[in-house]
Amino acid sequence: MKLLGLLVGLVLILSFIGIGQTLYHSDNTRDIYGDSDNITAQLRSKLHFNITDLSNVSMEDRNMYRINNLFYTSFNFITGVSIEVIGFGLEYGYNNPQWDAFRIVKTIVNLFIIYVILVSIIPLIVVGYFIYLLYKVIRDWIRKKRIRKSNLKRNGDENNGNN
Repeated sequence: MKLLGLLVGLVLILSFIGIGQTLYHSDNTRDIYGDSDNITAQLRSKLHFNITDLSNVSMEDRNMYRINNLFYTSFNFITGVSIEVIGFGLEYGYNNPQWDAFRIVKTIVNLFIIYVILVSIIPLIVVGYFIYLLYKVIRDWIRKKRIRKSNLKRNGDENNGNN
């Protein structure tokens, strides 16, 4: 789940960096900071929810209002983070039009591969240890079977020699 959130955040940042670069190439006389501040202010005003005041609420409805407040607070947090990521991406892309998006994606893919390798080290160690233990159990089982077989053969040879 953490990885999915990380990937969504990276895709958002990359997409808005690309939009910022496109804005720079189309019209490099823009005031990107003023534009991004206006965009983020408009998004905040449209997506911000008011939290209900609980002072005049009956006891029966208080829990429902608390759940609504929890939902709205978390939604406000998510939208706030998204808005700041949008602003960061636009301004960074506008200020760095020379950056190649392919290079950024390649770096992110390399970081993702390193992350997957680091996360999979412990399970690989556990699987390797399990295979080693399985090998030891099978080896001991085969040795015991061979010893039992040789004992049976030796006992059979001794019985044949005594008759």
